[in-house]
Amino acid sequence: MEQTKTSPFGRKLTKLQCLQYALDKTGVITVLPGIRGKKDLEEILKYLDRTY
Repeated sequence: MEQTKTSPFGRKLTKLQCLQYALDKTGVITVLPGIRGKKDLEEILKYLDRTY
């Protein structure tokens, strides 16, 4: 898989992991994910339900 080769972690990340990775970067305060439809929106909104 191409995504595995280009991942800084050597494996494909989930969409939620990608959001967290981007937000963990110094100076990043917002991320604007691409949303192609309702399914993408529902998946991205799951980020708000995560517990830390």
